[in-house]
Amino acid sequence: MKIIYFAIFSLFLFGSTIFLNNLTEISAQSNNSNITPIKTELLYSSNYGNITSVRVLDADEPKKIEVSFIEKGYLNKTIEVTNQGTFIETFLSDNIVRGEGYGIMTTQNAETIGWHAFDSGQISYNGSQIHKGIIFFNSGLSEKLSYFDNKIGLYINEVGEPDKSKNRYIWEWK
Repeated sequence: MKIIYFAIFSLFLFGSTIFLNNLTEISAQSNNSNITPIKTELLYSSNYGNITSVRVLDADEPKKIEVSFIEKGYLNKTIEVTNQGTFIETFLSDNIVRGEGYGIMTTQNAETIGWHAFDSGQISYNGSQIHKGIIFFNSGLSEKLSYFDNKIGLYINEVGEPDKSKNRYIWEWK
């Protein structure tokens, strides 16, 4: 299964650059961010999150760190969720990072959606980061969230400096 995820992620990174570069401007969701969505349905948005821990896994080349986070957001613009996850980030150079992560989104009624994501990110000269990736959802047994079961999404995650502002948007890949 991991080989299938890696193959899809590779196609995403190398074959969809033009697709992601031809994004249209977001209106109410952007909060003056530079993030722009693709022309499809917005599955998730968040403008608030915190990194909860960072752990060095390997200080040799390639450097690897584990980053955990928690954020508040909305599924389908109406369902409030808490999104928690952990990414293993591998530094391919001083400003290019590849990540693989797992996490869970939880509604206020304790219903959950699991996810598995792959991304590639760039770190700018001022320390801000933009990650673009692919995410696979698995809602498990939740009837209310069954719509998300086996959905695939494309996302952009932006972490700004110096205030560490955070924006994440996920669109359904149809």
